[in-house]
Amino acid sequence: MESESDILRALNPERTLPPPTESDFATAIETLGYELPPPLKEIYGFCGGIVGPTDTWYLLPLIDGPDEETSLVSENLFWRPDGDAIPEWIDDFVCFGFGTDQCNLAVGRKSPYTVIRYYLPDSGEYEKTDGGIFDAIQTDKGEFDEMVRHEQPKP
Repeated sequence: MESESDILRALNPERTLPPPTESDFATAIETLGYELPPPLKEIYGFCGGIVGPTDTWYLLPLIDGPDEETSLVSENLFWRPDGDAIPEWIDDFVCFGFGTDQCNLAVGRKSPYTVIRYYLPDSGEYEKTDGGIFDAIQTDKGEFDEMVRHEQPKP
């Protein structure tokens, strides 16, 4: 596995946040009512959030974002109003960030090495990604870079 610094350097994020504290982890678990999948907890162990170009949150802050609506906890509670997941399958996943094409990125709670992209509320469907959490983030970053290259004026 690549080192944490290699991964962050490859992403070339606009900014990264410091890791959450143990108290932050405990608050997130208590608020959500479940443990974070191990690969997600491992990432938060060295990085508290990753902001890409155009302020896209590739990795949401765990509990304290720039506003009360931007955190892993708030995003996951949003799709579970009154305990009912919308759509039902979303309860099996933990949303951890956003892709450049307005999709959400999530990792499985019961199958923690399954990462998906989904578009809600527009579609109740999702697609599995290849690889893990950082692979999904790197793919979306690559798609953004390609989009920017095509939008730049020719010399």
